[in-house]
Amino acid sequence: MLNKKKAIQVLTVTAAVTGVAAVAQPINVDAASSAKNSVTKAEKLAAQLKKDINYDARKKANPKTAVGLPNEKLYKQTKTAYNKALAEAKKVKNSKERKVLETRLAQKVKPFIDRTDKYRAAVQMGIKLNTASKVLNERVQANNLNETTKKQYDLVSSDLKKLDKQIKSVYGKTTRPALTKAYSDKASTIVSTAKFALNFKSDTDNLVKSVKNEDYAKAVTYITSLKKLISDNKKYNYVSTSSKLYKKLYAAYSPSLDKLNALGKIYIATSKSAANPTISGGETPAQALTYTKDVTVIAGENRYIKLRNANIKGNLNIMGINKGAGTVTLENVKVSSLKNKGGQIIVKDVAEKSLHLTNITANDLIVNDANGSNIVAGAGAKIANLLVSDKAGGNVNLQSSNGNAFSTINLKSKNSKAINFAGKFDKSNVVVEGNEQKLNFAAGTVINELTLKAGANLTAAEGVEIAKINIDPAKKGEIITLSGDLKDTVIVIKDANAIIKVAENTVVGEIKVDPSVKGEVQIDNQGTVNKADDSIVFTGNPVKPPVTPPGDGGGGGVTPPPVTDPTNPGVPITTPKLKDVTATVGGKSYPMVSGLIDLSGVANESKFTEVQITSENATKFVLESVEVRGNNVKLEDKGLHYDIKADGVTKVPVSKLLGNLDVGKDGISIANLRALVLDQPVTLTGTLSNEKASAETKVSIKLGVGSNLPTTYDNEYVTIVKEGIQGGKHTVSVTIKDETVTLSDVDSKTSGAISLSTLLKSYTGISLDPKTTLGDLKTIISKLKFEEYNIVFK
Repeated sequence: MLNKKKAIQVLTVTAAVTGVAAVAQPINVDAASSAKNSVTKAEKLAAQLKKDINYDARKKANPKTAVGLPNEKLYKQTKTAYNKALAEAKKVKNSKERKVLETRLAQKVKPFIDRTDKYRAAVQMGIKLNTASKVLNERVQANNLNETTKKQYDLVSSDLKKLDKQIKSVYGKTTRPALTKAYSDKASTIVSTAKFALNFKSDTDNLVKSVKNEDYAKAVTYITSLKKLISDNKKYNYVSTSSKLYKKLYAAYSPSLDKLNALGKIYIATSKSAANPTISGGETPAQALTYTKDVTVIAGENRYIKLRNANIKGNLNIMGINKGAGTVTLENVKVSSLKNKGGQIIVKDVAEKSLHLTNITANDLIVNDANGSNIVAGAGAKIANLLVSDKAGGNVNLQSSNGNAFSTINLKSKNSKAINFAGKFDKSNVVVEGNEQKLNFAAGTVINELTLKAGANLTAAEGVEIAKINIDPAKKGEIITLSGDLKDTVIVIKDANAIIKVAENTVVGEIKVDPSVKGEVQIDNQGTVNKADDSIVFTGNPVKPPVTPPGDGGGGGVTPPPVTDPTNPGVPITTPKLKDVTATVGGKSYPMVSGLIDLSGVANESKFTEVQITSENATKFVLESVEVRGNNVKLEDKGLHYDIKADGVTKVPVSKLLGNLDVGKDGISIANLRALVLDQPVTLTGTLSNEKASAETKVSIKLGVGSNLPTTYDNEYVTIVKEGIQGGKHTVSVTIKDETVTLSDVDSKTSGAISLSTLLKSYTGISLDPKTTLGDLKTIISKLKFEEYNIVFK
């Protein structure tokens, strides 16, 4: 060790050599002292910073900035002082002194810097949140509840959650609540208001859309949600009910609410089981529920619901969902008026499913369904008036096993495909006012009285009993065509305005002219009229039979003069006449009766092989078209042409119609044919002729029920399997064996009068290029939607 004197000497020598004066210092002692001073300075600054982030101290010092940002200069000075003191403390060699200094910094300085960081971050977020929530509030109060506002709401909500989390980390029992009150509470109120307004607007928009689309099942869910929002608002006061915002929101909601309220009590079908429908109403007749407002029953596609044991003093609405409808059963239901309002069952939509009526009383049953409907009246049904309104469309099927079900039936539809009667209506008076109605009466149907006030095409199956038909058209030139079995019907003409036609193979019992009728009554008679007033002028071909029967004294009836050849005056023209038509099925012959061949009782496996036509005074027969499911299919090459032999018999093989489109080349099974036509009659139209005259011939073939049967068509090009009904539609699986084959190839090789191209056009409405391949056809059909089929290609 050098003593002090020696050390000075060394330093002097060093200075002399280097030219630098060296000064000896007590290094350890001075470093520790400096560190202590730095720590003390940092502690003093931290003490000031502690107060600067304490709400009570800040409030006392400056109430206006009690929850503002800390003194930024002080905050930076404290951090700088802390970093300097910590660095100097680490240089102190004495471990005990170093530890003391580091401990002082860790306990008296660092915590307040950390607390300041958290406080500062919370206040900064709070300031940011205040700015963003102000923007949000301005947009909400202005009722600008659009996507931009929704994004602003999401931003503020997210920042609010961050702020709440930051405030929880801030030190100070009074500071945290102060920050919450200053920043979080205000933003939270704005967020709650915005959430209410945005949800209310969204639900209202969906409600309006649902009501417009008449999707009342969805509308009910939105109404329920909106009512919950309104209830919560009363409880929590998100938006003052006297504010402009609330009034604007409610004004948008109110009209749809009124429309839904007009439906009254709403029941919605949820069951998919016909055996276990959704049940509403009272448990038993003794527990019948009474409603003093309207009731609405909603059944979507493939849904089933029963309303039972109910006394409704108002209207009963029957509805579907999104133009799809299910089955509704009404059992032991009374619908009556209250204060001269109500008493009506209004059918908005049951599609072509069913509305079943058992033990039902009502003033009116009104059918407005534009998609088709099926009304089935059972025991105990008693409704004063059934109205098929001008809004109704599709096929309207009216069935009744109870002759007292309807007192009057008023048909005003202008857009329906057909109105089909089946069953007992023997106490009903039917009035037709909608123009060009197609009226079909199934076998065994009984009608008391039918009045035609507009043009109509009436077809009565074998065994129909219509006691009286009044022809009383409102406008001149209305065309009324009568077809089928009317042999027990008395027709009374009450106005000469109509053009009346009696179709071929039609038998009419009697035609009378009301005494009030002015002007000449003419009838184009192509059928048989058993009895008629002498004043009626009959035209057409064939001529009418005697209009009065022979008297007891042997006198004959009046026979019209024969039609003569204009090129040979006085020489009568022999008119071709259809004598009989039979269908050969399973080796048996089924005859035509009143223009109809009834095959409804024939077994599914029987094969339909031939149609035999017997005529007189004809030398040629041309089968021109086949009407299938309302589609008139023109045959190829202008029809099937036959020269008639002396016996007057013409045989038309079914294979000539379909060729080998199906592997049953000599015919087609009844099951396949029933599946093809979906329970609709098939009508063959042709012309009998000789050298001087011709006559149109028609025969309808009734196939009967069978559309739900699985069936298969198969040939060398394609296999088609109809698998029955799924989801309310027939599911058809198609397997194409060679996708490169064209329609022209198929048509040329299947050699039927009804080609594949013709069938496709008939069923789809599309005319296809003969060069279209079966692969292209698959693509085309896959893009189409069919009302009755789900087509699946495999």
